Amino acid sequence: PPPTRGGRMSIGVALSNDGVHWGRVEGEHPSGAALEPAEGESFVGWPQALRLPSSGDQEESWLLYYHALDEASGRFAIGSAVSSDCVKWTRRDGYCLTAGPEGSFDAGGVSARCVVRKGAELLMFYEAVDAARSHTIGLARSADGLSWERIGAGPVFSPSAEPGAWDGVAVARPWVVPMDDGSARLYYVGRGAEGAVQRIGMARSEGNDWTRWTRWAEEEEEEPGGESA
Repeated sequence: PPPTRGGRMSIGVALSNDGVHWGRVEGEHPSGAALEPAEGESFVGWPQALRLPSSGDQEESWLLYYHALDEASGRFAIGSAVSSDCVKWTRRDGYCLTAGPEGSFDAGGVSARCVVRKGAELLMFYEAVDAARSHTIGLARSADGLSWERIGAGPVFSPSAEPGAWDGVAVARPWVVPMDDGSARLYYVGRGAEGAVQRIGMARSEGNDWTRWTRWAEEEEEEPGGESA
């Protein structure tokens, strides 16, 4: 296949005591990386580490999610690795989420994602691409963080239908922040008809329903006293 932009990317680990100053930790691979592309992958990237709950004498465990470009299919897929110390990682066989069936909104692949806990289950908001290369955001659920199933047959967040919208062509790179009242905020990268220009947007869930979202710019902000701004 032709060279991939950003090809041969690997995943590294750095440690910090204050969140400001960081030092690299040498991984087990000869390159020093913690996770390298496997045979048949162009790269591994966009990592997210998630600590799993432990109880009693159970050893602490972590899951690392990433996405890779599968050279055989030419599509992005999401993989995972496990660790007991968040430094040394063991890749799990196969992928935990792959491209959807032909004609689906994610038939072209799945990539950057945000995994967040909601109650007893984990939710994965992921960037989806269809056969026409249209970018939307899909949603999957898991009870253990290892096996995933999609929620619904379509995306939970799509490009704006408003003419000339800054995010009317693509929405991608989701990141979800749970709020104290049970709702959530979805931050994403959007792109409009101008092409290369990308911006960051935010949407709010409809209460505790994290499958329905309203763009922040579409809402009426209220000033103190309850009057609309």
